[in-house]
Amino acid sequence: VVLAIAVLGVAHALTVVSTNRALSYHITVASNLAQDKLEEIKRLAYTHGDLNGSSVGITHPDLNNPINETGQNEIDAIYNRSWIVWTNTPINGTKAISVTVSWPSTGDATHTVTLYTIKRQ
Repeated sequence: VVLAIAVLGVAHALTVVSTNRALSYHITVASNLAQDKLEEIKRLAYTHGDLNGSSVGITHPDLNNPINETGQNEIDAIYNRSWIVWTNTPINGTKAISVTVSWPSTGDATHTVTLYTIKRQ
């Protein structure tokens, strides 16, 4: 009986470790995908179409969605990336930009990673 309880305890611990490891992997991938898009956005001209914004923010979906770990379109890919641009935020002559990468979790849950930057004119 004691052995059975110990085995069940170990099995549960392994399940928790496996779940946390998978979540850590997805957070890392999503952070990298968001950072890659931020770096790309920083290289764009201030007036580029992908940086159209407004005071309430304009959402730009990644045209490659869904994307894989390298940001390429793939049928079975699970990541979706978009960015929002706010003009004259936080001050005139700047654009606040957030990039969000999301992916599905178990059940109906969705995980997201969001990174922010500010681009000046």
